[in-house]
Amino acid sequence: MGSPAVSEEEAREALPESLNVSGSRLVLCADNSLERLCYAFDCIDRRGEPVRICVDAGTGKQFKIEV
Repeated sequence: MGSPAVSEEEAREALPESLNVSGSRLVLCADNSLERLCYAFDCIDRRGEPVRICVDAGTGKQFKIEV
């Protein structure tokens, strides 16, 4: 696993303001046959439902959303 190009704080900027972050960590996310280094943010939406958003640690853009 390499070093992230963007900080966790910079990656958080890619999250919608309507979500409350309850935790975060660096993870490897599958991208076809490759893996990407991502920040996985465990969040709670306005309805109290859990949402996980993975933000690419190289670009700072959302990569995957799991509801």
